[in-house]
Amino acid sequence: MGYLSLPNEWEHNHMATTMQGQSFLDVGANDGYFVFEAEKRGAKRILATDIYHNGRNGNTGGWNIEGIQILKEHFNSKVEIMPKSIYDLHELNETFDVVLCTNVISWLDNINEALKQLAQVCNQTLYLKDGFLMRYDPEPVLQYEKGKSLVAFRANLSYIKEVLSSHGFQRFQIIPVVSHRHFEWQMSAFPLVSSTNAITIYDLPDTQSSHSTAVCSDLWILADEGDFYFIKNTGWVKKSDVKIKPRGHKSLMGKLIRAVMSEEQYGAYIRRKGLEKYVKSYMIVAQK
Repeated sequence: MGYLSLPNEWEHNHMATTMQGQSFLDVGANDGYFVFEAEKRGAKRILATDIYHNGRNGNTGGWNIEGIQILKEHFNSKVEIMPKSIYDLHELNETFDVVLCTNVISWLDNINEALKQLAQVCNQTLYLKDGFLMRYDPEPVLQYEKGKSLVAFRANLSYIKEVLSSHGFQRFQIIPVVSHRHFEWQMSAFPLVSSTNAITIYDLPDTQSSHSTAVCSDLWILADEGDFYFIKNTGWVKKSDVKIKPRGHKSLMGKLIRAVMSEEQYGAYIRRKGLEKYVKSYMIVAQK
């Protein structure tokens, strides 16, 4: 699923239940959760694109291709994997029934060109998910963000609808994606290393593999295998060498509120408390 994927990620993102007989393109596919899930749901032609390379993962530098290649082999999948920038989708010379692009456009320096490229390769339905600016609607606004974060621009929903409409999309469904559920799951699923001393880092969960030493305090533990933990962007460590701690902390009242409220009620509670950020995650389902 990829180490950040929520269980039932497909449903969480409001994707159509079936892809039977449809062609499917995932732009910014990362480890490939959505393409393999689309294959399970009956898609006939499936392509995963990203700025794939053999280096480390990064929000702006690209994604290591090895993860999706291992999964393709594991699933005996027919998914095609192609290193391709969102700006170069026209080079595919192909269109798809369903195009998915999640958490990509806000990192780009040219959102307009990206949306144009997505429109060119989509002949039916575009699923576009990102964090959108919750200000100024119904006036279309594109806000420059680079001065305060790695994100380049934030668009509000009206801006995205305006641009997509200019490229032939006629019908829009805008669905909130409840991010706090995702983050709460990550908090419980991935603890942190609390050890502050240098520890041995192994390339494999095997003491005979190549190794080095590093301080890993406050890094995520993403997996365990036998007597080893895997630490994000670092490597394998022996469980006996590290101490761990949970991520985040909730008061008794906070735990009670989450236990009794539905997702919709909790979202409304956050808004009333003024805790909701100026950026909110939405899935925009646009159809031609």
